[in-house]
Amino acid sequence: MANQNSKKDIRKLLDEFNKSSSIEFNYLLDYIWKSKGLIDYEWEIEKKKLKHYFGNDIEMKMLRMTRERHKLFNIFPESIAKANVFLTFSIFETKIMGICRLIEGYSSNPINGHRTGIRKYLTYMQSEFKDIEKIRNWRLINNFIHIRNCLMHTNGFLRYQKNSKVIKDIVKQKNFLPPPLVENISYNNEIQIVNSPQYGERLLIDNNYPFNISAIARDFIQDVCCTLINNYDNNLFSINKK
Repeated sequence: MANQNSKKDIRKLLDEFNKSSSIEFNYLLDYIWKSKGLIDYEWEIEKKKLKHYFGNDIEMKMLRMTRERHKLFNIFPESIAKANVFLTFSIFETKIMGICRLIEGYSSNPINGHRTGIRKYLTYMQSEFKDIEKIRNWRLINNFIHIRNCLMHTNGFLRYQKNSKVIKDIVKQKNFLPPPLVENISYNNEIQIVNSPQYGERLLIDNNYPFNISAIARDFIQDVCCTLINNYDNNLFSINKK
């Protein structure tokens, strides 16, 4: 009886976790989509400043707008896109950790091991749930981790990246997109490798990538929670810890 009650408890907790997680990701998606509006907003503000700052000095106005145009339409979009990737990853990682902590509370198998960060928790999830790699978009999530790490630790510069071949293969094979989007030209360039004169090849993204990967991460969490709920009757986990 206690075992059945434990199953009911974990099902309820996973269902509640799934619902709250979906809401949080939906808010995140809205934020990512709207964050690019900052550029147009700031551009309009800059144009309004010209008369106040420089009066009728055409040369100074041109110099100012050239500088601001470069920042707003080159530097800012890259910075916004990377920041949104890091934000998405942070939320996703805490969700994976949360699921694992829920599982651990009802399992005889504690979270341990030498790995750190999200890999530690995904490894634990794999040890408890043998078919996790069959969940939709597992490959894209795994590649998301590689892409985030490349942007975070080397700012995208592949010469400093230990697994640069992995990154190149992901980009070449379009393994950052779900199959329906692979043939869509507008999405195909959301991740590129470009040549930097000073540092060589560099991974670059636009804001479409964090938007799409946030939706993929949301759906992945949903699929994990729903699959776990549906499989508890098959004694997938050892929930006799207590």
